[in-house]
Amino acid sequence: MDVEGGGMFRLLPATESERIMNKPLLRVEEAAEALAVSRWTIYRWVEQGRLEGTKIGRGSLRVFSRSIEKLVEQNRTDDVSSGLFVQSGELSPAGSAIH
Repeated sequence: MDVEGGGMFRLLPATESERIMNKPLLRVEEAAEALAVSRWTIYRWVEQGRLEGTKIGRGSLRVFSRSIEKLVEQNRTDDVSSGLFVQSGELSPAGSAIH
């Protein structure tokens, strides 16, 4: 997973991610694709308040794209854009431990 400047979440190819995330409201399937989780996870996260959504028409759920960006930022643990973890001023390749 990669979070780039401006809060844009990029897991999909840039053009597909931009197409999805530039929309203010996403279908459940689009939100699931953007976060690489199942549709059921999206429904659960909306119910739990982790994502913000709204019902349109006869109950069709839409997810606010800004809530996806917020979720990603809130759960960010380090700078993953470079593939390196930064801990106490030391760099190590992603996935390796610093001793």
